[in-house]
Amino acid sequence: MELGVPVAATGGGLVVSGEPAWLPAPPRISPPPAPPAPRGSDRVAHGQLMNELPAFFQAYASGDGRALNRFLAHGASVAGLGGAVTFDSIGALHVPPGGASRQITVTVIWQVPVTEQPGSTAGNLGMASKLEMTYGMSVVDLQSGKWYVKEIGASTEAVEAQ
Repeated sequence: MELGVPVAATGGGLVVSGEPAWLPAPPRISPPPAPPAPRGSDRVAHGQLMNELPAFFQAYASGDGRALNRFLAHGASVAGLGGAVTFDSIGALHVPPGGASRQITVTVIWQVPVTEQPGSTAGNLGMASKLEMTYGMSVVDLQSGKWYVKEIGASTEAVEAQ
């Protein structure tokens, strides 16, 4: 089954415009083949990004616009996650060789707060579970070793642990 949710989108915003409905599942298809991944990794840029990305993802998790803007390239707009999760660690990072602009893939481990449900006797209030997600990011080096984020999105590529 599929849950259909009517959504209206305009100018960078969206709203659920009606009630959801159960629908039959769509037919399965195979995803299009991914373009071949560049071989190798840039160790210098990898090290620089591993120093900078934790602070970026902390700001991204909080959704703090002022903190987040310190990491963004001029003209980039990233909203963040509004405190729904907290940053735990970077599980993996792939930085292909290239110039000042790169398409990187990073696996982030988030901590998701567990909230106690009414009537629950679990007694684990305050404990968090971990969730691993992989992002594709466009970054640019504007100041010899200082990388800025141009955009971030979901990735279809897996990254091997570093």
